[in-house]
This record gives sequence, structure tokens and C-alpha cells, in this order.
Amino acid sequence: MLKIKVVILFRETTLENICWLYTHHHIILRILALPLLKLNHFSVRQFEHLVGISQGITFFYRKVLHRNDIITIPLESVNLESYYVQYELIEKYRKYLGLYNSKDTLILYAGSLKPYRRVDLLIDAFAILLKRLAEKQYEAVVKLLIMGSGYSKHYYQKLAETLGIVDHVILLPWIPKSEVKIYLSAADICVDTYPRKALTPSDKILEYMACSKCIVAPDIPANYLLLENGVSGLLFKVNDKYDLAEKLETVVCNAKLRKQLGNNAWRKVNSHFNV
Repeated sequence: MLKIKVVILFRETTLENICWLYTHHHIILRILALPLLKLNHFSVRQFEHLVGISQGITFFYRKVLHRNDIITIPLESVNLESYYVQYELIEKYRKYLGLYNSKDTLILYAGSLKPYRRVDLLIDAFAILLKRLAEKQYEAVVKLLIMGSGYSKHYYQKLAETLGIVDHVILLPWIPKSEVKIYLSAADICVDTYPRKALTPSDKILEYMACSKCIVAPDIPANYLLLENGVSGLLFKVNDKYDLAEKLETVVCNAKLRKQLGNNAWRKVNSHFNV
């Protein structure tokens, strides 16, 4: 009978992801991939090694199976060295975007523009933010940069016009991967709005963390693996534009907090997701 040496524990994954894990980490042992809660069909004692694809999955199975030897090899990871950008280049891109003062703030979203990603929520929240800043007589420039592709782009342009904030919103077309990191580095605050149901970490947020960015993201389980609210990012109530606007206002008006959150996010990704 074939002895299974390695079991990969996962919740939502694909054969493609399993193959990537196999080659990326050079695992040369026999592998069996099991979905969550399916281990009752096997005798746990026959497995030499148990591997979780995220910290959340590993923590779950350590409790359920009473085995502290389960390790984590995340499917999602980043190479921090590849995200280094020279300061002069960052300043060049900021000026290109109309940010000339160190107190000016750039809020960035990078990713798909499909409706379920809720970029409209960000634009609505940004309009609320600008109104609140005007009431405070906040003088520095604040802009929203949206990078991505999708058939909703024209709708978002129209939405910005309708809300009267089109002069503060920049929608860029698809740009090469090599340029994305420059825009990420030029930003002060990076936002994700997608209320994803998967428990695995978001590649987008990992990239934000790799660039030491202050991150504002939905309060969902997947983000608990990466961000600690108030420590390495700010989490807003899902689909709540007013709470998102409040979180953005908090970090727009507090550069010291932005820096602290970004540094803590970088430390987290360096400790757990750097390859």
C-alpha cells in the first residue's frame, strides 16, 4: 500500500495551486491534497507531515487534530527585494500625478474593476472624505488613483463626475507589472474593497504590505491573517462607505499613524510571506 508522507490542508484551492506549491517549495515527497473537514475519511496517524496553506488553516487543524507539528507553507508569498524602488523615481511619479508637497496624500486602489470588487464603494467613500476634509479646511492635496482594467471603468469615471470629484480621481489604464510597484511606492494609503469569502490571503494586500503601505481593507476573515486592526492596517465594515470614509480620514490626517501602520505591515509580510 502507498504510504502518504505529506498532506496539504486547504479550504479553497485548485490543482494548479497545488502544483505551484509543489514546484515552488521543491517538495519531493508524495503529496495528498485534502479539502477542509475531509480528514475523517483517513487515519491521521498514517501521515508523516501535515502542511497548511495558510496560518488560519494551520491553526484550525492544530486544534481539531491536536497536532502541533502542522506547519504552514503559504500559497501566497512575495519577494520583498523585487518591490524596492528608488526615491527619485517615486518623487517623479508623484509629481506626474500632481502631488508636489510632502503633505499631499495619494490613496490608491490596484486591481480588477469588475463590479463585485466594489470600487464604486471606494469612490463614494472618497467623495464623503473630501467633503469632511473641506469642512475641516484641510489644505493639502488628496487624490484617488485607480489602476486596473475592466468594463466598469467608464462607469467609475461617470460616477466621479456625478459626485463632483473628477478632478481628484485618476483612472489609469492597464500598465506593465514592472510599473505597478512604482505607483504602489508612490502612494500613501492603499485600499482594498473586495469582500472576498476565501480564507486564503489576498495577493493585492500582500503587495501593499511589501511596499510598506498604510492599508485600509474590509473587516473579513481572510484579512485577519494579514492585518491586525489598528496595528498593521485599518479594517472597515464590509460595504459601509461611511466607515470606509472614516478610516480614510483617520490616516489622511495622521501621517505618523500611516507610517506606523505601513512599517508594521512590512514587518508582518517579511516574517511570514517573504520568499
